Amino acid sequence: MNNIAVPVTLALSFIAFGSISAGAASGDGSASASTAQVLSGKDHGDRDHDRTIAFQNVNGDWTNTTPCNTTSFDQNTGHLLCDGFTTWTGSFTGTSHYFFNGFVNLTTADITGTLSEAFTGSGLGASGTFHMIEGITISASTGAINIISRIDRGENGLADLAGFLTFTGTSNTAGIGTGTYAGAAGTLEPRDDNE
Repeated sequence: MNNIAVPVTLALSFIAFGSISAGAASGDGSASASTAQVLSGKDHGDRDHDRTIAFQNVNGDWTNTTPCNTTSFDQNTGHLLCDGFTTWTGSFTGTSHYFFNGFVNLTTADITGTLSEAFTGSGLGASGTFHMIEGITISASTGAINIISRIDRGENGLADLAGFLTFTGTSNTAGIGTGTYAGAAGTLEPRDDNE
């Protein structure tokens, strides 16, 4: 077993929820992208042009019953690709499939990165799918997970959903994670021409 095997095993056990970090960090821990850049909304064109939204507070719980499935890991840089599934309850009830792209700090085993996540289920009186872009940080020493999420598109009954969510939680050494989410979401509506 080489030196990286133990920190990576510990770090992978903390990926309990597909989320996005405050920035993707290189193996030495330096940040390369900020959450503000990721969540700025500049990537979805004019989806929101001439539309309004009435936000509602949303909240609930999430659970990940399996660790993130590693598809690629570079032992020299700490670059990690993996995917997994999460179950949601509360304002949104259903499951999500996430794809993580980020880095494991080769010294501390802390994880930072971005997530592309698709939720399928129901919420706010509708059913369908919505997609989120996210930033995530995971502390290897405490298991604390922090995620900032922006809903950038949807399908079916959730096609016009927009909003922001934050996720917090912890993961045990087996990779089983739980936590809560909270934020604001609502449906985009055409802007009244009289406004």
